[in-house]
Amino acid sequence: MFVLVMDLPTEKDRISFCELYEKTSMRFMIIAKSIVHNQDDAEEVVHDLYVDWMKNYEKYRDKSLDDMMALGTVMLRYKAINQKNEKKNIWKNHQNAIMNTSIIKK
Repeated sequence: MFVLVMDLPTEKDRISFCELYEKTSMRFMIIAKSIVHNQDDAEEVVHDLYVDWMKNYEKYRDKSLDDMMALGTVMLRYKAINQKNEKKNIWKNHQNAIMNTSIIKK
C-alpha cells in the first residue's frame, strides 16, 4: 500500500493519506470481514478502497475524518457485497459445469 502512496503529488498529501489509512484501516477491515467472512477477501476489498481513494485523492483531501469514515463505510460495503456476490456466482458456475460434465458422461 505504502509504495502506491509515493504516487501522490505532494509530501503533504502522502502524509495525510498515511494518517487517514492509520486512522481508518482497522475499522474498515472489521467491516469488510463481517461481510465477506474471509481475511484474504477482506484485505483485498480494503486495499481496493484505498487504491480508489488514492487515484482520486484531490476529491478527498479536504474532507474531514468523519466524512471519510462515512464515505469509506458505504464504499466498502458496496465493494464487499459485490465481491461476495461475484464469488458466489463463480462457485455456482463451477458447480453447474461439474453437474453438466457428470450428466454428459452418464
